[in-house]
Order: sequence, then C-alpha cells, then structure tokens
Amino acid sequence: MKHHYRDIRERIAEEPLWWDEEGVPRYCEFAPNETNNIYADQAILLLIACQGCRKEFKVCMSQARYRAYINASERLGRNDLTDEDIKDYTLKEFVRSKRIHYGDPPNTGCCGGTTMNCIDLKVLEFWERPNFDWVRVPELEIEIEKAEDYDEAR
Repeated sequence: MKHHYRDIRERIAEEPLWWDEEGVPRYCEFAPNETNNIYADQAILLLIACQGCRKEFKVCMSQARYRAYINASERLGRNDLTDEDIKDYTLKEFVRSKRIHYGDPPNTGCCGGTTMNCIDLKVLEFWERPNFDWVRVPELEIEIEKAEDYDEAR
C-alpha cells in the first residue's frame, strides 16, 4: 500500500495529472525527465484502475539500465552479463510481453482497493533514452488488459 500524501493533496484543489512510481501525486504534464528516477533510461505513463472501485489513474514507471542488470544478475545467478542477457529484464520487454505491472494503485482513500494490486490497462506513453535525449516509442504504447475483460469485471 502506498502512502496517502494527504498533506500535498489537501493543499491543491485540482486532481493530480499523474502519479509517480512511489504513488506521489504529480501536477505537471507527464514527461520522462519528471520521473522519480533521475537515472532512468526507460519510462512509461501507464493507465491503471483500482481493483476495488475501478477508479482510473495515470501512473509512471521507469527503469535505469543498472536495475535491469541487477534483476538479471539475481535471476541468472551470475555477474558477467551482456546486453542480450539483460534485455528480458527491461521495462521495454515487460511492456512487449504484457508483463508490466504497477502494483498497488495510488492511495486516494477511494476504497479498500488501495490495499490491492491494480489492473494494468494501457501504456499511454513509452519513452527511452538511448543516449542523452528522450525518444518516444509509439509502437510500445499498447493495451495491456483487453477492454472487454475489464468491462466484464466491472
């Protein structure tokens, strides 16, 4: 369960435009350089829904190359990894294979759903930074949960 951040939300009349990786409310337009992770080289804006009340949220996920390396190293049990070894552990591959998952939705107090996992619906924006500049990758802006499956669960 993420923190509620009432101290921020009660001081600002409008709803957040999106929420970062830790569930912090954000009031600026989404941009990959606004993520929580200043070292990120991949970032997404994801549409999710609360499992309880189905309230939808735009949330961010990001990843730095070193995190993919650490995840692959732990999983494979070795440290001499190549780019090919770590590709399956990148945000990009999680999106491609539809294994992307944000976790608990932002804690707005909407219902008991803030203690549950979210429903991941759609990648709204996918960004990567192969060098120093962010580049949008529209072909990875995909539906995760089929709309009919989500509607049937309502």
